[in-house]
Amino acid sequence: MAKGKDISKMKLASVLKKWMDQEEWKGEIEIDDEGNGARVDTTVGINNQGHRLFLQTDETGEVFTVTLLSPFSVPPARMEDMSRILNRLNVQLRFGKLSCLDDGDSNPVIFQHAIDVEGSELVPKQIGNMVGPAMKTFVSREELLAAVALTKQPIDALWGNFLEEGEKREKESEESGPSEL
Repeated sequence: MAKGKDISKMKLASVLKKWMDQEEWKGEIEIDDEGNGARVDTTVGINNQGHRLFLQTDETGEVFTVTLLSPFSVPPARMEDMSRILNRLNVQLRFGKLSCLDDGDSNPVIFQHAIDVEGSELVPKQIGNMVGPAMKTFVSREELLAAVALTKQPIDALWGNFLEEGEKREKESEESGPSEL
């Protein structure tokens, strides 16, 4: 990645920098050697664990991507079970997707969401609207994902517990009433 290139001449990277400034995010935006894209590679804390977060721009294709990696890896022996759980979870997601590479190695669970802004403008709020849900996806599902990856518990039991906990959270939320913004 080339340092010192002018971010202000990059449509999407400029918006990324503006968002980072607004949110007071520390970190360096790295520009690729051709000046066709930029990337932020950082660690964010979710559930008291470090997760790798990548924010990437493709200036030529006019695409902005958020990628968030779990702090744990899925062993190859648990990949089939993890795939089934990820399929179930993806049906519930409104934006983005959860995945895990099945290449014979241990790999993290990946959340990814991209937006194509060709013919329009990316605004800082859209970046926040992508990063926030990425983090919330792991906040509410990480315990399940970690149990699938790191234990030998049957996934049907893990899934049932996850659904029961979700129902409890919904009921508690309804009983406490709406929250003020």
